[in-house]
Amino acid sequence: MKEPQRPTLGAVMIVKDEEDRLGNILSDLEGAVDEIVVVDTGSEDRTVGIAQSYGANVHFFAWDDDFSAARNRSIELATSDYLLWLDADDRIDDENRKKILEFKQHLCPEKDVGYLLRIVNRVDKGINTSTLQPRIFPNIHDIRFEGKIHEQILPCMERCGIRVENADIVIEHAGYHDNKAVEEKAWRNLKILLSEPDQENWGASHLFRIAMSCYSLCDYAKCLEYIIMARQHHVNESWHKYSFIVAAECYARLKTPGKALQELSLAVQKYPQSGLLYYSLGYLCFKMEKIDEAISALEGANNLGIEIEIFPIPSDLGERLPYHYGMALQKAGRGDDAVNAFRASLDVNPHYMPAIRALGMALLYSGDVPGAIFYLEKAAEHTDDYDRSLWLCLARGYYFVGRFNDAHNLYLRSVIEDPNDMDVLSGLIQTSIEVNDIKSMQSSFESLLLLFGMESEREIRTEVDLAEICVEIALRFFDQKDFLMAKRMADSALRIDGNCGRAYLVFTDIALESGNKKEGITCLEKALSTGVSQNLIVERMERIGKG
Repeated sequence: MKEPQRPTLGAVMIVKDEEDRLGNILSDLEGAVDEIVVVDTGSEDRTVGIAQSYGANVHFFAWDDDFSAARNRSIELATSDYLLWLDADDRIDDENRKKILEFKQHLCPEKDVGYLLRIVNRVDKGINTSTLQPRIFPNIHDIRFEGKIHEQILPCMERCGIRVENADIVIEHAGYHDNKAVEEKAWRNLKILLSEPDQENWGASHLFRIAMSCYSLCDYAKCLEYIIMARQHHVNESWHKYSFIVAAECYARLKTPGKALQELSLAVQKYPQSGLLYYSLGYLCFKMEKIDEAISALEGANNLGIEIEIFPIPSDLGERLPYHYGMALQKAGRGDDAVNAFRASLDVNPHYMPAIRALGMALLYSGDVPGAIFYLEKAAEHTDDYDRSLWLCLARGYYFVGRFNDAHNLYLRSVIEDPNDMDVLSGLIQTSIEVNDIKSMQSSFESLLLLFGMESEREIRTEVDLAEICVEIALRFFDQKDFLMAKRMADSALRIDGNCGRAYLVFTDIALESGNKKEGITCLEKALSTGVSQNLIVERMERIGKG
């Protein structure tokens, strides 16, 4: 008995002046599909010849500002049972080419199913996006594209009762990278959309396409106007969920974050199973310093997961979600939970630099200095420009584990970037003592004294004199409630003169300000052993007693 013939798969495309890119996708398709139909809409370069050289069935179509009309012409010319629609700037790698060949073996003979493919939009700068698109559909008479711009085939498939399934196939899309080209495309699309007659009967999807063209042109107020109009006509269109993300972004760009928050709060009420919307809400709350609300929303996104949608979403949300969750946890003082969240981000993408950097800093604050150095060094290796917080955290880590030369070199590089950075200057004093760099220590002292408006021309005869200057600077930091810098300078004083009783008093005062009586008493005892005035000791003992 003869086996039934398997359904065939063809590729259909519309092109114009694509000589630079068309050959790439056609070479990707060789042997993977049963036919290639290319409809040219008016090329003036070598596009047609390139298509013919790959054995494509080439036809011509007079362009009339209607993408659906051109795509539907390509469908009419194709003979395969199923069709894969493509653009000239699409690419299919070897792995996904093999998947297509395997996929063809399981096409449904009844031609009652269409397939969503994952489209990854690659950009030169910025973040790639992913979306699900109905790229493979049965070649039957009623299945046609709709809409002059942003043409869609899914609404027609749904009306015809064609069920839609996901296919584990990825297509890479290059798209437009030049800002001028993006703007020209948006103006072209807007012109075509607005030229559609009978404005009173424009449907919701048409209005939303206008909104998206306005968004591309950075006309956020107009975009919001058309989103509102589209929602008034909305029945069950797939863009509706996406409209909340777009509207929130518009409000944010218009510097009305409260309205953006209202949009996303409403969105999670309407779509409570959308991890994407919970993430968007959580990220906005984080930016607005609403940390508790951010944590709650991001936890919701974690529990639900980020769904791939039929509209573009950033491809790195898998690692971004736990990273931003960690940042919110850190702001809430939940350091250990933040460390776990950053590690979860790196489980998704071990090379995600924001999480590497954040994990290094979180580990430093938690006391795991060797672990912190490991991640901070990885982050520094991939940072070309001066990153103040990264460099200073790494320098502190180096100093803590006794890598004084490494810490000193980082501070020397940092002070070139900002000669008036007090954190850098105080750190440079600390490391200069350890590596015996008298010149750097002296210049750092002078800079700090000048920044505090203190007398910088001083005669320094002994180490005791130098230690006293450290204490004076420490007291200025203490008055500013900058206890970290005050501790650093007091520690430097003791490195210079181990019997500097006033430095121990600085440590005592910091401990008392922090509510740590036990540590305050310990420091006070050390101060007493150096011969500090009894009056100063009694004064602090009274404070401890009152506390």
